[in-house]
Amino acid sequence: MNFYLNVLSMKSNFFSGIVKKIHISSTEGELGIYSNHSPLLTLIKPCKLYILDKNNIEEYIYVSGGILEIQPKNVSILADKATKGVDLNYKKIIFLKNKFQNIIKKSSKIDKNFLANSLALLKIKVQLKVIELTKNIQLNNKF
Repeated sequence: MNFYLNVLSMKSNFFSGIVKKIHISSTEGELGIYSNHSPLLTLIKPCKLYILDKNNIEEYIYVSGGILEIQPKNVSILADKATKGVDLNYKKIIFLKNKFQNIIKKSSKIDKNFLANSLALLKIKVQLKVIELTKNIQLNNKF
């Protein structure tokens, strides 16, 4: 059974279509969502969104946070920011990872920017995971 997924970001209608399942991280924990899932409204933390569409095509999307609404036949994600794995810039993300790791190493936990820098590093690590998983899908599709 399939359901309709709509992913909206601040800039656009990012993804709309029929899917078989998705996996996403919310404040409630890891969620595997299939058709006829129990209704739920929850916050999304920075995470990777896994989509298996009706044609068995897999895709990973980076979501920086937002709101998830689940209805039995419709799922809506209102994302602060969403980026497809293929569109993430690996070199830029590695640069930012090193930058924020150095900033955090040099700061103390009472530094007023410690939490913001830690959150930025978390988002960067999730983006790197999305890149890795996207590359794995691309490699598997070649064979």
